[in-house]
Amino acid sequence: MERKLSYLIVDDDRAIVKLISEALTLQPFTFQVFSALNAEDALSILERESIDIMVVDILLPGISGIDLLKKVLQKYENISSIMISGYSDIDKVSQALKLGVYDYIIKPINIEEFLHTLSRLVERIHLLDEKKLYVQTLEARVKEATENLASMFYEVLSSTIYILEARDINTLRHSQDVAWYAEMLGKELGLADDQLDKLRMGGILHDIGKVGLKDEILFKPGKLTPEEYAIVKQHPVIGKKIIYPINQFDRDVLDIVYSHHEWWNGSGYPEGKRGEAIPFLARITAIADAYSAMVAARVYKPAKKPEEALEELKNFSGIQFDPELVPVFCKAIEKNILSKKGE
Repeated sequence: MERKLSYLIVDDDRAIVKLISEALTLQPFTFQVFSALNAEDALSILERESIDIMVVDILLPGISGIDLLKKVLQKYENISSIMISGYSDIDKVSQALKLGVYDYIIKPINIEEFLHTLSRLVERIHLLDEKKLYVQTLEARVKEATENLASMFYEVLSSTIYILEARDINTLRHSQDVAWYAEMLGKELGLADDQLDKLRMGGILHDIGKVGLKDEILFKPGKLTPEEYAIVKQHPVIGKKIIYPINQFDRDVLDIVYSHHEWWNGSGYPEGKRGEAIPFLARITAIADAYSAMVAARVYKPAKKPEEALEELKNFSGIQFDPELVPVFCKAIEKNILSKKGE
């Protein structure tokens, strides 16, 4: 259904204001009609009311009609306007049209001519409304489809993690633990819910690139050769390539997958980023990743006690890890240990 419109008539001639107001009131597309005798009063009305169309006399006391329209059309993008002009004001009419005024009418006003001009403008506004609604509907459908696609893709990635689990149960458990520890640190830092969501997703997906590594390298019980280690160091690059094509994956999640092995001192991989050049959520995940790895038993190493793992984090604070985040993480872990002892 076409919406009804609100009008503002700005003219210091009360007779013209009355003539136009009465004509507009009788039109089926009219909602409200406001009037002002000068620009100052018009601006005051615009602050309080939602106006669709302004009818402005080019010659006003004080601020001119041209200057009023300059202010209005800069501030209120959705307002349309019609200019009232005398024959001697043609140059100013030209200025007004350049500002974006829809059309003008010449004094003395022929009300039928005015209503004809107005009806064309109203039709234009209603067409723009329909176009805007169509675009909004289309955008909503595209957004829904994109979100569905992203959800499906996330499920595929989650399935890929389970494929890794089939190769090694520790991979899934580690990813879940990293997500939990990263979220715990994020909460301790007071991060917003959307940031915590990114930490959870990034934690689950941080090692997704390992799906591209050969079993004999990924599960080798002994020490890796330099060549094998160079291959392992490619898993953040592989992970980025896997999730990069999906726009719904936030840049922060991509950063976690790609940069969680960077070191604070610049000796990490894949790019050797240093300090605050390393994305913030990736720095959080790096601590969660290291702690999870240390407190978990592997065929090639026993699990460290939480106290030992925390001491190791402190030893590498400012070297491998962000020195401001390490004490916050340690505090959060210690609180968690104490709360479990109290249960």
